[in-house]
Amino acid sequence: MLIYRLLLQQKAVETQVAAQHEEEEEEEESSEYETDSDEEGAPGRRLLKPVFVPKESRE
Repeated sequence: MLIYRLLLQQKAVETQVAAQHEEEEEEEESSEYETDSDEEGAPGRRLLKPVFVPKESRE
């Protein structure tokens, strides 16, 4: 019974870690956008969207 409980806990942790990893990937994708390229048929460049940084946190 203890082994079954430990396996359930391990599976829950693995699921949580996988969900967190997927969420981080989605955040990365949502912070990028493509620009139009001057050359026809060439892929657009990937740029990061600007992010607000409070004045106190800036270097």
